[in-house]
Amino acid sequence: MVSWMGDYTYVAYFFVASSISKMVWVLPDSSGNILYPIFIKATDEEKKREALKSMYTHAQLVFLLNTLALLLFWLLGRWILSILYEEVYQQAFVPILILLVGNQGMVYYKLFSRWHAAQNTWRYVYIATALGIITNVLLNLVLIARYGLLGVAIATSISFWVCGIAICLPIKGSFWNFLNLANLWKRRAVIW
Repeated sequence: MVSWMGDYTYVAYFFVASSISKMVWVLPDSSGNILYPIFIKATDEEKKREALKSMYTHAQLVFLLNTLALLLFWLLGRWILSILYEEVYQQAFVPILILLVGNQGMVYYKLFSRWHAAQNTWRYVYIATALGIITNVLLNLVLIARYGLLGVAIATSISFWVCGIAICLPIKGSFWNFLNLANLWKRRAVIW
């Protein structure tokens, strides 16, 4: 869609933007790998509550680290791009920032998809994935023509959030618990 609806050079800039922004995906992927065995063992209600608490703690840490990555890239991103790529790739700077904001939506998806897989509730994974894809396609149809490369980044970032929110909705209170940093402070003894 990017090359078909926009300028063919958008593909290269968006590839750079998505590659750099996805570097922070190692954080939720690592947390998901740590949590998955806990999720599998969560067979009764008490173990499920404890597993969800652990997930929220990891998610809150990832939220803080994602925020730090966003701020660091905002401050140093142009310099980083100038080291890694030719000057023309500076056009990827703002799309990278937009995608870094969208990455937090993918944290929900990455952690909750493992939860649902461990609980064998795959329909939530399928629904969230379908909603994310549909959102991305529809927004690209509207935004590429209007905003070009920025439109692609906005569409992708919003679709990440749609996908992430959709997958966490079946668990009451989960959206707030992912962002409840006060809880992270209370659980610091568990973390450290």
